[in-house]
Amino acid sequence: MSTQIDHFVTAVETFTNWVNGEPDEKELEAVKALQSLSSLYTGAIQLMAVDTNREEPESEEDYSVSVDEWNDAYERLSSMPFTYYKEVESPHESESEESLYTDILEDLTDIYQDILEGLKIYNSGLRSQAVSHWQMTFEFHWGRHVLGAMKALHCYFQEERDFAKFA
Repeated sequence: MSTQIDHFVTAVETFTNWVNGEPDEKELEAVKALQSLSSLYTGAIQLMAVDTNREEPESEEDYSVSVDEWNDAYERLSSMPFTYYKEVESPHESESEESLYTDILEDLTDIYQDILEGLKIYNSGLRSQAVSHWQMTFEFHWGRHVLGAMKALHCYFQEERDFAKFA
C-alpha cells in the first residue's frame, strides 16, 4: 500500500509544482495538464484501495487553501489554450435542452485546492488522514473535475490534430 501512496504523492507534487510554476506556451500547458491529470486519476483510483477508516484531521482549517492561493492558481492557469467546454453532468440524467458549459480553469483550480490540502496534511505527518482526505475529495469532488478536464483536453488535441506534442 505504501507504493500506491508514494506514487500518488509524486503525482500530487508534479501537479501542484506545475500550477505553482511559471506558465509556458498554451499548447505546452495543455500537454502538461493532460499528463498530470491522467497521473492523478490513475493514482487516485489505486489510492481508493488503501484502508484508512476515513480518518480526517481534527482541524482541517490549518491545512485549507486560502482564497488568495485559489485565486493565484486560477490566474496562473489562464495560460491554457481555452477556458470553457461542454460538460456531461451525469450520463444517467435525461438530456436537457440547454448545453452545460464549465470552466477548465475552475476545474484545474478546484483539483489543485483539494489535492494541495491533502498534501499539506500529508507533509505535517498525518499521512493516514491525508489519504482519507484525498479519497473523500476525489470521490465527491475533484474526480469529476479531472475527468471533465481530461476529456476537454483530449478533444482539444484531437481537433487540432496535434497529438505529436506528446512525442
